[in-house]
Amino acid sequence: MMNPDKLMQVLQVYVTPVVLISGLGLLLLSMTNRLGRATDKTCALAEERAAAIGQDRDRLDAQLRIIHTRAGMIQRAIIGATVSILLVGLTVLSLFAKFAFGIQLSELVYALFGAAMFAHVFALIMFLQEGSLSIRALHLEVQEALQGQTET
Repeated sequence: MMNPDKLMQVLQVYVTPVVLISGLGLLLLSMTNRLGRATDKTCALAEERAAAIGQDRDRLDAQLRIIHTRAGMIQRAIIGATVSILLVGLTVLSLFAKFAFGIQLSELVYALFGAAMFAHVFALIMFLQEGSLSIRALHLEVQEALQGQTET
């Protein structure tokens, strides 16, 4: 049985990973919301495309390609964040085994946490790239809308 002082030490070590998991969970929620919006937008554009002709159809095709690329980026970001959460969870389990059973797992803990941070950074890079692509797509839409106003 673990003594109370050792238990307090274990709980203190868990605080950082738990906060990290919570933060990653919120990031994951944001990413899944963006993926849902991209999916909804794709469905709406596909319906609009079915009735479009000429330049309108070309414009909608371009939008669909951009959204498809964005959705792929979001998917990779979601995978990275999910893997990061999984690795942080495994880090916590390794820490627990170390403290509870005296198993020497320091190298494993370092490797798991390092891999979790790598996956986290990867997810953030994908998320930033998707946001950047989203802004570029918005810029193109605004330009097209303004050109359409001047032509009428």
